[in-house]
Amino acid sequence: MPSVVRAESDIDAWSRIRASCNGEISKKCCKGYEDFIGWHAKSRLKPMVQRKLDSCGRMETEADSPLSLAPARLEESQYIRIAEFYGNKIGQKIFRNEAGGNIELLTHWLKGENHASMGIGHFIWYPKGTDGPYTETFPTLLGHLGKAGFDIPSWLDAERNCPWRTEKDFKTNLNSPEMNELKRLMQKTMPQQVEFMINRLSSALPAILETLPSESDKRHVERQFRRTATRPDGTVSPGGVYALLDYVHFKGEGINPNER
Repeated sequence: MPSVVRAESDIDAWSRIRASCNGEISKKCCKGYEDFIGWHAKSRLKPMVQRKLDSCGRMETEADSPLSLAPARLEESQYIRIAEFYGNKIGQKIFRNEAGGNIELLTHWLKGENHASMGIGHFIWYPKGTDGPYTETFPTLLGHLGKAGFDIPSWLDAERNCPWRTEKDFKTNLNSPEMNELKRLMQKTMPQQVEFMINRLSSALPAILETLPSESDKRHVERQFRRTATRPDGTVSPGGVYALLDYVHFKGEGINPNER
């Protein structure tokens, strides 16, 4: 597969990324991630991954619970176990990356957009009757949290649509009792939000492979994905899973033309 051509500034950025990786495992994690994203950028956009790779290396050095891995395939149960062991740690990293550790940004509406962005994952939430190019995820997350035993606000409608119709309406209600209830829910369910994101990651690789035209492309992408997600001894890499999780969730799998 031909290599991805990057502008000079991007090459400089990649040099900084590689320099930030220290230790055998971290180098492997970063190299596999770099190769995977190198392919992904061809169908998506130029990745902004410096902080993902920095966190990837740090999490590897902090890992203390190796998880066994099936020889040929990462099973869904492996991802769930990652969420169980490292859900809070991963959640805090994403919280710092995406919201600067600011609880107020757990409920957010970006200027010029037609939807709210909720939780550490910026889960998309459309008002009733509104649609857009991005997949709505917040109502599904609420269902996931309900199954996990958390109380879902009773004032939401049956479809769990965003009750605020516009950016102005949303921001006018930033300190309302309803909004504060959502902020508290998002604050106390960070590990469960990570689990929800990992569930998406567990289905990402098969979905990506289905879109590739040749067997050689499929083998290449699968090899880089697994190279990032595992350690040399075949156990799951929490740092590698975090890097993939962060990229796939915030940039997408690269298979939806509307999100390119």
